[in-house]
Amino acid sequence: MKNIFFGLILVTLASCGGKGRVAEWRTPQEMPPNISYEKVWEAIVNTALENYEIDVIEPQAGYFQSKWKTGSMIWQQFPVGISPYKKTRLSVRVLDKNPVKYNVKVETYTAESLSQNVYFTKMRPSGNDSYQELQFIRRINDKLREAENATN
Repeated sequence: MKNIFFGLILVTLASCGGKGRVAEWRTPQEMPPNISYEKVWEAIVNTALENYEIDVIEPQAGYFQSKWKTGSMIWQQFPVGISPYKKTRLSVRVLDKNPVKYNVKVETYTAESLSQNVYFTKMRPSGNDSYQELQFIRRINDKLREAENATN
């Protein structure tokens, strides 16, 4: 019985000291066949530029990656501390151009510890930001719908 209890404690402690969660590509979004790659790519880039700065963009390969975007800790609507407590990066890759299929990934890192002078000293991967991913996909779909309505 002691060995089982000791084993459970050991497994629990080992899981606490992990390196964080790695962000993964989300389920591909498939567009209707009547929407061209150029229209989808334009919607992807324009939507990304609403909230992110470009780091890597390869239109022919269908790949976009933003620069890291940082956020400060907020307490009662006021920023606390000088350094960021969270950073995110958006990546989009096109898997197929006819019909268009693409994946989205918003990687998130969060601060792990503070130093004595209130600077965050270490960032830890914390997986995907599902909310931002869904908002991004919805915004792309809205832009494509608006473009389609404007042509009709």
